[in-house]
Amino acid sequence: MRTLIWILLLCVWSVMPTSAQIASLVQNPQVKKLPVRSVHCIYQDSEGYIWYGTVNGLCRDDGYNIQVFRNDYLHPHPLKSNVILSVIEDDQKHILFGTPSGAFFIDKKNYKVSPLFPEVLGQFSINTLFKSNDGSIYV
Repeated sequence: MRTLIWILLLCVWSVMPTSAQIASLVQNPQVKKLPVRSVHCIYQDSEGYIWYGTVNGLCRDDGYNIQVFRNDYLHPHPLKSNVILSVIEDDQKHILFGTPSGAFFIDKKNYKVSPLFPEVLGQFSINTLFKSNDGSIYV
């Protein structure tokens, strides 16, 4: 009986983790360049750019500078809302993003912002965009 208890204790002890993982939190050095500190989503595209969806526009971080895409009198875009809720990249290398007033995309060749299916998606808040393994986009 004593041998059986020792074997059970040895089995339990062998499956227990031997060390805890240490997580570290580091502040993003580019956060001071964002238009606001409220970030809804973060996405890294295929070229390595980091995209931040904020309450005041979509921001592209190249590691040195932040470019902001938002609708204001200096930068008129078809955006009806500057609140960005989700960001992904499609197979054609367009950046797709959801807002409370529909979905939009940016052509990275000329950085032009255009609505994505405005007759269908323009009346909905697009909270989540998802790309499956086969390249399909789900809203």
